[in-house]
Amino acid sequence: MVVYLFSADLAFNIATGMMIALGICMAILSSSIVGLAGILPPKYMSAFMLGISLNAAIPIGLRVFTLASFGVLDRVKYFFGAMIFFGLNAAFLGVCAYGTVVVIRQNVIIFNLAMVIEDNGAEKE
Repeated sequence: MVVYLFSADLAFNIATGMMIALGICMAILSSSIVGLAGILPPKYMSAFMLGISLNAAIPIGLRVFTLASFGVLDRVKYFFGAMIFFGLNAAFLGVCAYGTVVVIRQNVIIFNLAMVIEDNGAEKE
């Protein structure tokens, strides 16, 4: 969207800055989720890996669908296809964020987190 609103140089600089900021945020988020999955029993790691793969496959599938529906050659249709893709992807990420909050409140997560905190407190003494 920045490409349509600003000059080419400014749009490039803004887009690059946004990618750097998003990359930093994703690195923090990924390490936090891996850390949370690491405190759980090993059988829960498969659910974590499934979530990672769905997190990659669903947006790619959405982009293929929007490109097939709106086309690539017509600039106006491509823009609207991209806007629909980003809207759907934002909705998907909202569902993922809500799911993360629901999962964190589960008793098995709270129990294992308490066990890890208790074990760390016992090691320091």
